[in-house]
Amino acid sequence: MSSTTIDDERCTTPTSSDTCDNSDKSPLTQRYLDCPWKGRTFIIRDSITHLVIGLQKGNIELVPDYHKRWCGVYWTCVESENMAMGFQNVISGTFLGQRDSYRQELIEPIIADKKYHEDNEAFCVRQHPSGGYFILKKKGNGFLPMRIGRDNTLKVGPNRDEGTIWEFIRVDNDV
Repeated sequence: MSSTTIDDERCTTPTSSDTCDNSDKSPLTQRYLDCPWKGRTFIIRDSITHLVIGLQKGNIELVPDYHKRWCGVYWTCVESENMAMGFQNVISGTFLGQRDSYRQELIEPIIADKKYHEDNEAFCVRQHPSGGYFILKKKGNGFLPMRIGRDNTLKVGPNRDEGTIWEFIRVDNDV
């Protein structure tokens, strides 16, 4: 990378910048990180562990990106009439969501077993200041972030500040 120096020789400034760190040699680092939007298809990846949300044999799993051949990791964003976002698995046609339940568990698992996009399959996405996005689920009068639980499953927890920061890697041309 080349640089320029200001007149007093104290500071060098790069003339170009890298927009993607390819040091981990993952095939997903070569892809375009994008904001989630209706009609686009993504791999949804944890920004720290680089595990991706996959669906295998009807179960949500967090897998390394190289498992994409054996696990459904492509999710298409959809939008309801009231602008709630949903994530539909390209292979199964099912949506990320939570069980229909009258009792509100403290920490509820995320599943993908419904072929329709209703309230239990509705999310809101908010950009995080450090990059990436929180995926929020409506709970009562507010929203709580989706996160990876201690048992490596997806959950919506009780704490609004303990969400996983997700990256949306656009793969429309791959599907």
